[in-house]
This record gives sequence, structure tokens and C-alpha cells, in this order.
Amino acid sequence: MKKSIFIMAILVVKKPVVVLNLRKKTVAQLIVDSKAYVAGISGNVATFPTPSPALSDITTLISNLEASSSSAETHAKGAVPKRDADRAALELKLKDLAHYVETICRANASSAASIAKMANMTLKTRTAPQKQDFVMTPLLTPGELLMTAKSEKGRVTFNFELSTDITNPSLWKSVQNRSIAHAKVTGLVSGTRYYGRVSRTDKTGTYQVGQVLSVVIH
Repeated sequence: MKKSIFIMAILVVKKPVVVLNLRKKTVAQLIVDSKAYVAGISGNVATFPTPSPALSDITTLISNLEASSSSAETHAKGAVPKRDADRAALELKLKDLAHYVETICRANASSAASIAKMANMTLKTRTAPQKQDFVMTPLLTPGELLMTAKSEKGRVTFNFELSTDITNPSLWKSVQNRSIAHAKVTGLVSGTRYYGRVSRTDKTGTYQVGQVLSVVIH
């Protein structure tokens, strides 16, 4: 008995990542945003019980930058290097603070976005692609194609099929039927688009692996 199972070609794993974009901010904006981070975290003690680094340290660094930034505007000798050093010191602590918030977000992934928002920080997601269940790769040699399915343990047979027109079911042709999860196909027509699919058969039945794909042959 044949069964059909449709499997997404790519699965992703998402991890919350806090992004501050510190280097893109002006000094004035950095000061404003830094105060917002402190206010958000200090105003949500239940969510952020033990900020690291201490918010008092961040506040001190903000005050230092405000003072040196004002001095730099007067062009006083040494004021600009002092401002830049104060900015670097604040940014370093803010990165540590972002890591603290990120850790809490990851521990509560389902509400990560709202947690980051409490701290007045921006959250993005990092995606990590997983292995595809079925891929087709045109080889450098003209007319050759590599078809690869996700391998399976046990006694399994893979049936690799190709077609030049998926609207006509009768044009699907089996190119290899084997126990190995990959097939090298030769003698194809260069410049032609081929559609491919693969099914596996085991003791429980026959299943489609991955999606129908298409490639143009070299």
C-alpha cells in the first residue's frame, strides 16, 4: 500500500538574538537608548532580577559619556579622545547587558519578543538550516546529475525518478532504484530542465521523500 507524506525541504532552528547596533548610533542616541535600557530593566524586576552588569555601573558610564560629550563640543584639548574612550567603555558594558537579556529570552523562548521589549531592546532570530531531505545537483560534466535523499537505517529501497514535464504523469521515468540514498544520472540533455522526485520503500510502505525539485542540466 502506498502512502504519501509531504515533508518540508528545510527545517530551521531559531534562537533569540538581541541586537543593539551600537556602532550605528550617534553619541546622543546612544545615551538616550542606554537610559531606556536601564529604565526598562529596572522597571521589570520580576523578569530581570539580577542584571549583569549592575545597572548602577551602566548609569555611571552614561553620566561619564554625557560629560565628556559636552566637553568635546567645546573642542577642549583631549576632550574628543576622552569622549571616545567613554563611549567604548559604555558599549562594552551594554554588550554584556544585552547578553544578560538574551539569556533570559532563550530560557523563555515562547515570550522572548515581549521580554526583549521590556528591556527596550531589539530582538531578531537567527536561523540555522538543517539538512534537506532531497536535493538535486547538476554536475560539471555535461548531462550529469546527482540526486541525493536523506539516508535511512534498515532495509530501504530508494526510487529516483525524472521528468521533463510534471503536468504529464506518464512522463515520469525511474532512473535508478537502489538501496543507496544517492544516484548519479548520466546521458541527460544539456540545457534542459528536469524535474526530480524520490520515494523510499521499507517494511511499512512507500513514502515520498522531500519535495519535487527541478534543475537545468549543464
